[in-house]
Formats: sequence, C-alpha cells, structure tokens
Amino acid sequence: MNDITYDIYSFQWDSDSKTFYGDAWNLVEVEHGTYYQVAFPNGKQQFFIKNYHTNEFRRFRFLKEIETEYTFEWLFESEDGIKCMICVEVK
Repeated sequence: MNDITYDIYSFQWDSDSKTFYGDAWNLVEVEHGTYYQVAFPNGKQQFFIKNYHTNEFRRFRFLKEIETEYTFEWLFESEDGIKCMICVEVK
C-alpha cells in the first residue's frame, strides 16, 4: 500500500494541545481525491498531513487506541511531537 497523504484542511488544529483532530469518514486522500469508507486503508501505518499552500508536511505514526463513553479514536504522533487524534467511531 502506498503512503496516504491528507490535506491539512481536513483537520481542526488545537494550538494549546498541539493536536490535529479529524473524523475518519471525512478524510480525503489528496493525491487521488479518494474518500475512504474506513480510516486508514493502509492499516494504521504511517500517513502524512500536507499543507499544499506551503508545501510542508508531517509524517504521523500510530501510538494507541482510545475508547471513551462516546467515541473510539486513534492517536498518532509526528517525529516532532505533534499529535493527531482521529475519531474512528461515534457510539
């Protein structure tokens, strides 16, 4: 499976926690314009978030699954400590 690249505008940014937030069902893989029915068709492997205005990107790798009363989420982190929380399921 090729690397997956998502547009930075698919995410909400929280500067206090230095975390991107996104809903799996709303992410678009930019290179191919593909909406995925399941999050991360590459099996929770690394993915990239790219800002196409600045041409900068970050690579994120899976850390852990987090389950709350209302959601099931996957937490990823970049090499420089930026987090990315993906809501996979709303209960």
